[in-house]
Amino acid sequence: MSEITARPSYIISQLGRIAESYLFVSRAATNQGVLGAHCNALMLCKAIYGRLPEQLPASLEAVIDGSVKTGLDLTPVKKWNQTSITRMVKHGQSNASRTLPGALLDRLPAWLREQAQAAESHWLDMLTNALELHKAQLGFPFYIGCTAFLE
Repeated sequence: MSEITARPSYIISQLGRIAESYLFVSRAATNQGVLGAHCNALMLCKAIYGRLPEQLPASLEAVIDGSVKTGLDLTPVKKWNQTSITRMVKHGQSNASRTLPGALLDRLPAWLREQAQAAESHWLDMLTNALELHKAQLGFPFYIGCTAFLE
């Protein structure tokens, strides 16, 4: 008689491990993209309102862990992300001081990007342009030829 047939508890424990693995893989698939979308929503919020929301659906640490380690169900975070970026785009449509920086428009999902209005002058766009100009002046990547730092 084999070990498997002699020990039903072994079979049950292995089935439990398989079920846990399936649950983790299933959650990982559901959580796919939530971390990036959450970071994008937070960046947009900071750029538009100058601060982060007082109430978030989860801490950034919980979102990171749920995405890569624990498999925590991030459905509430996913819903919050979609609701918040939709509201930010609508605020930009009705209030010129709440338009989105052009530098972050490509971080919106395609279904929302066409509705967004870019700010005529936004501090983040000015900073992005200044950094691009600086990189061009240095010759990007700037460390080429600066081997003294690598020795």
